[in-house]
Amino acid sequence: AEHSAWRDQQVEALRTIRTARGDLAAAKQRPSQGIGFSHFRSRLRDFDLRIALGDQLGDLGEIDEQSRWLEEAFALAETIADLSADRWRNLTSQRAECALAHDQPEAAVAVVEAFLGRIGDGGGSGGGNYLAACLLMQARAKLADAAERERLARLVVRRLGLALEHQEVPASALQHAQFDELAGRAEFDALRRQ
Repeated sequence: AEHSAWRDQQVEALRTIRTARGDLAAAKQRPSQGIGFSHFRSRLRDFDLRIALGDQLGDLGEIDEQSRWLEEAFALAETIADLSADRWRNLTSQRAECALAHDQPEAAVAVVEAFLGRIGDGGGSGGGNYLAACLLMQARAKLADAAERERLARLVVRRLGLALEHQEVPASALQHAQFDELAGRAEFDALRRQ
């Protein structure tokens, strides 16, 4: 109960601060900053406030309000050219999980694939390949279309391979039960044996 009361207070404080800073249009007028601790006069501070608020609302199960703030955070992210990889990962994770909570796996897949388009195949994503694989497995579990499930399975295996190649996670991460459904695929089994 004490933790719940603290979280409620934090959400109210974040709402108050966000309201005092103005709407999305006002946030877009502030100077851009992409990395480091967000300066209070920067657009990045507005982004961080929306992410923090979205995170807390997600924990409270208030996914409709969470969606609103995450979409505003995404709109801000698109205007910050040098937004750091960790902030893109966090935003992607929250948006995809929110879509899954709304039972919209197709939307979650779209969010993750847009993120993958941003990071490419490189190793500078700081765990982005593994994150994408995990989120795509969650979305795949909610999809009925066999062809789409197969496409996602192949994409997950590819991203897990990249995650190992770029040392994002130890090889033991592929032993997680969420990936068991991929067992029997030659490429995946080879990755698990590493």
